Amino acid sequence: MKKLISALLLMTLCIMLVPPQNVSAAVKISKAKATMEVDSTLKLTISGTTSKVSWSSSKKTVATVSTSGTVTAKAEGKTTITASVSGKKYTCSVTVVDSNKVVKEKTLSDLVEYLKSNAVLSGNETQMDASMIGAENGVKYSDSKIELYEYDINSDSYKTIVKTEKITLEGFGIEIPVSAISGKFIILCEDAKNKDTIVKIFNEFK
Repeated sequence: MKKLISALLLMTLCIMLVPPQNVSAAVKISKAKATMEVDSTLKLTISGTTSKVSWSSSKKTVATVSTSGTVTAKAEGKTTITASVSGKKYTCSVTVVDSNKVVKEKTLSDLVEYLKSNAVLSGNETQMDASMIGAENGVKYSDSKIELYEYDINSDSYKTIVKTEKITLEGFGIEIPVSAISGKFIILCEDAKNKDTIVKIFNEFK
């Protein structure tokens, strides 16, 4: 019995004296998501391994990545940067934005072309005297029973229309209901066929 106890104590002592085995750290990428400005760079790294890392970009027109993991943003869009290590893949979703991009302001002509492409306007176009209702530009399509106007959104006329949803012909005592307002553009189409569809398409103009 004493010999058994001694043997157990010896085994326990041996176990305690055996140094603990090092547990390998989990392999991971430094970022899973990132937002970058055009022309900026970002350094991605892989930790938890000393194995060779291969880098790639799913859309090089948006961002490229060097052999050392440096991401360079090229153009607006989204891409996935992938690090391949020992047969496994680790990814970072990258969104590239351009805060300095000059956005072309839409004109009444752009709106007209958009509505024509959606088969909303037909017939001849008539230029309107938009100043009578405080607008900057205006056109009328009699066949479609549609009138379109472009306003200065800082003008009193525009602010009144947004508030009342009506155009008032000063001096005539006439009020015309506005069918829809989208930014600086206003459409009149109360008597048009498929008015709801026309208004829906008009509101989708960006």
